[in-house]
Amino acid sequence: MSKWVLVVDDSRVARMALRKGLLAQDCTVEECDSAEQAIDWLQNHERQPDVIFMDVMMPGMDGLTATQKIKADPRFATIPIVVCTGNDSEVDQDNALKAGAIAVMTKPPKAEQVDSIFAALSNMNNEEEIAPQPEAMVVEQTDMAHQVIEEVEQNLISQLNQQAHDIAEKIATEICQDYAKRHASALTQQVDMLKTNLSQQVQANTEQQLTRSIEQQKTTVEDQVRAVMDSVLSDIDVMQQVKHDIAVQTAPWLEQQQRQLQVELGMQIGPKVTAAVEQHLKDRLTAMVSPLVAERVDKHWAQLNANLKTDIEPEPEQNELADLTQRLSRLQQWMFVLTIGLLAVTVLHFI
Repeated sequence: MSKWVLVVDDSRVARMALRKGLLAQDCTVEECDSAEQAIDWLQNHERQPDVIFMDVMMPGMDGLTATQKIKADPRFATIPIVVCTGNDSEVDQDNALKAGAIAVMTKPPKAEQVDSIFAALSNMNNEEEIAPQPEAMVVEQTDMAHQVIEEVEQNLISQLNQQAHDIAEKIATEICQDYAKRHASALTQQVDMLKTNLSQQVQANTEQQLTRSIEQQKTTVEDQVRAVMDSVLSDIDVMQQVKHDIAVQTAPWLEQQQRQLQVELGMQIGPKVTAAVEQHLKDRLTAMVSPLVAERVDKHWAQLNANLKTDIEPEPEQNELADLTQRLSRLQQWMFVLTIGLLAVTVLHFI
């Protein structure tokens, strides 16, 4: 037959977690989110739950106070109550038992704990628990509580050992942290001193290494500069020697080329210059001599006409014409000589 369970907890997540374990036990679960609501629920329902799982820390009425009130009411005094708490110390367990709980279950609930509690409850018959004498009811309830506690304690020994181990580790960690805080300043000073010493050593070593490296590089550069200078001076000497040899070897060839060029220029330019000079002199002389000749001829013809009129013989004028002809012949000779001279001057200028 399935059991009817009432879960009282202000945390919806905690209720859902416990509900999951109770459903695995084939239980019908009712939920309340406060102690006040749980008491109202008990008062308004004819059927009472087979067991109540009561949280301790809740807003308003806490779980221990609600447990005391439920146990103080004769209608609900026989309902087993399991107190659920995150603090599973011995003091908390004693307070829960004094309030009327039959067992204490840690949060979050574990399947082993739920199984142990229901194993103890399965051996009990709610009808046999209700007796006409209050003293018998209290004794029977006390025996059931001790039985449940023994079974729960057996199942919780391993958990308590693990929690004790965790607490010991936590205490050790706190001790280490406290020790570190107290000695932090001294450690900081030592670290600063080590940093300073290391910085000085690194700086000194770096300066020494840089100095040696610079000296080595300086020596290497000086050697390279000397080698380059020697090579440049050697190249300069070679160039000067080559230049001298070229000048010595090319001097005769240049003289020969110069003479050959003079001859070629004389042969190519000479006739052209001579013709140009002759043409120029011819044009100039023609322009200069023609007026003179025309003037002389006019004068001669004028005198001939005058002589003809006076019947004077023209022998003197004939002599004068012959003289003019001789002058023209000498002028042509001078023009030829002048042409030759100009040709020679032109050739020398080009050379």
